[in-house]
Amino acid sequence: MTNKQTQFPIAVIGSGPAGLAAANTLLALGHQPVIFEKEKITGGKLSRWHQLFPGFISAAEIQEQLIGPLKKASVKISTETEVKTMKPDSGGLEIETASGEKIIAKGAVWASGYTEFDARRKEEYGYGLYKNVLTSADVEEMLAKDGKLPFDSADVKRIGILHCVGSRDEKVGNTYCSKVCCICAVKQAIEMKKLYPSAEVFNFYMDLRLFGKGYEELYREAQMDWQVNFIRGRVSELAEDQQGKIRMKTEDTLTGVPMKMTLDFVILMVGMEGKRFSFLSENKNTDGSDFISYPENFTGENQTALPNVMVAGACKGPSTIVDAMNDGKSAALALHQYLISQAEK
Repeated sequence: MTNKQTQFPIAVIGSGPAGLAAANTLLALGHQPVIFEKEKITGGKLSRWHQLFPGFISAAEIQEQLIGPLKKASVKISTETEVKTMKPDSGGLEIETASGEKIIAKGAVWASGYTEFDARRKEEYGYGLYKNVLTSADVEEMLAKDGKLPFDSADVKRIGILHCVGSRDEKVGNTYCSKVCCICAVKQAIEMKKLYPSAEVFNFYMDLRLFGKGYEELYREAQMDWQVNFIRGRVSELAEDQQGKIRMKTEDTLTGVPMKMTLDFVILMVGMEGKRFSFLSENKNTDGSDFISYPENFTGENQTALPNVMVAGACKGPSTIVDAMNDGKSAALALHQYLISQAEK
């Protein structure tokens, strides 16, 4: 690689699994990555997670595997730095942050991740009003921080886990599947049984989409080894009684029998949503979501309207951590190949 190619860095926007994997790949290919992260710490959503499915691996351990080589190579990581605009500049990119800082890069990998569905939009579930209604993200953060939830083990007899909150739901405008909620619900059900061994755990699902390696096996383990109950049916309403317990109404759609149940606390499996970026408007999805689209589904999954900007990870759509990391590597390689082709002209 010539000096002309290496005199400018490559910007990586986002330091979640996709961004960190992209930065590591770019580093291995001889480039100089510079990472921009709008939060105070690196890692994206991974930094807030406890354990990962299906093997209950520590999220912190995976994050260290990704960030460690970059720290060793003294890769510049700018936290609390939000990229606001990118525009072509003499064959490269001019990147401007929210604080007004500008840098010239020869290319960029956009890996800004996703946002979690705001469960308060499902008013019938009472999130934000009922203290015993949590989201799956709340649970991960609590377990990562304290290793426990704020409920006395002796008082917990029944726990409910609701699938597809904010996904596959025309009412909130998200008709797509968020891909990871089912297996995350199975994982959290097992974690609840570990924390509250004498409690009954009920998973309420539309249908189970367990496609990954080890997913089906973990589902069977949840049933056979941990006695987790799976009920096919969408919960219509949650209400809080005078004791703070949660009253639930649903229907078992396999038997057609209406059900009422009182639960000590409920976990809502919130889905993924995209983020809107005005300067990537040409890559807006036609399905109405704010995930970033790409021109071809088979050979151009990382491309944008700007030839030296690639997209990777969950900013394109719901993604597992493994998928996001692989996509980050793919985006880095695609950008590398483009830059090489331009240098040879």
